[in-house]
This record gives sequence, structure tokens and C-alpha cells, in this order.
Amino acid sequence: MRRKQLGRRIKLLRKERKLSQEALAELIDKSVDTISNIERGFASTRISTAFEIAQALKVSFTDLFDWVETVKQAPQQKAQAALVEKFRALLQGSAQATLADVAELTRAISEAASRQK
Repeated sequence: MRRKQLGRRIKLLRKERKLSQEALAELIDKSVDTISNIERGFASTRISTAFEIAQALKVSFTDLFDWVETVKQAPQQKAQAALVEKFRALLQGSAQATLADVAELTRAISEAASRQK
């Protein structure tokens, strides 16, 4: 069960960063089959591989195991978490951040500021 949860989390993070399985495999010097098996929960993941995946996805190691909170979150909390992740990517200088991400973050900040008044 935990392998599947970890696999789903890795897949979600990979897709958020617009990386293919091939690209992730290349970044960590593993085969596409390995990435596929990890994402489907068919293979145990070595800790060293999990660290490499986290580094390639530009997240902390513990972010890979953040599915517990994700599952329990309400839709608005999930949306907020996604915005935080986009903001984190921008702060880290991620090439994956797009103008649409910046616009979405700007809108969210503006809406939050309006609610504070």
C-alpha cells in the first residue's frame, strides 16, 4: 500500500513539473521501466533512489511522503497546496515555472489581500 502511495506521489510531482518518465529516468540515471515500476507501486524504492528522485524533482525528501496530508485535504486546501508548490518552484528558479503559474499566483495573492481588508 505504501509503495503505491509513494508511486502516486512521485508521479504527481513529476507531472506537476512537466517531466516525462523518460526525462526523470535520465536525470537519475535509471531506466524508464524502473520509474514506471516505482510509480505503479510494483517496485520497492531504495532510499538512495528516493533521494535522487526528490533532488531531480526539486523537492525535499520528506515531500515525497506528503501523501497523508494530501489525501485528507479539502479541495480548497489541495488548491492552496498546489499554489504553494508553484511558488516554491518559482523561488527555486525552476525552469518549469510558466507565465501562467506567475499569473495564477498573482491572482491568488490579490484575492487573499482583498479578503484581509
